[in-house]
Amino acid sequence: MKQLLLISILYLIFSMLTSCNSTYTDCENPDYSNCQTSVPSTGTMEIEVTINNENPKVPITIYIGNIENNQIEKLDTLIEGSKKIVLPVNQTYSVTAKYKKNGATIFAVDDDKIKASSKAVCDSTCWDVSNGSVNLKLKY
Repeated sequence: MKQLLLISILYLIFSMLTSCNSTYTDCENPDYSNCQTSVPSTGTMEIEVTINNENPKVPITIYIGNIENNQIEKLDTLIEGSKKIVLPVNQTYSVTAKYKKNGATIFAVDDDKIKASSKAVCDSTCWDVSNGSVNLKLKY
């Protein structure tokens, strides 16, 4: 019984010592090398499409918010399977791709948000951008 109690106590102490993560920030000598102090105005939306013999060029439309709002931000034609497009932050974008398949027109639709966020680091505010990504590839 004493041996089980001793093992339990040792396990508890070991768990407490190894599970602590340091969240200390040295504000005497702060490292701002990974800190963007200005508020970002743009981010990127990565757009993936299917390029094939029937669709060597894929027209895309980027809408602000929902497609139903009909607020077009940008029109483009992709000739490669992936492209990053710079867009304003703090906005949700809906993106459509127009394909031809056996004479029929097919639209692929997806959406994502580009968002700027901040956190306090010592006496500064550091900004980060969460970029967006949409997959408009044809599914066979």
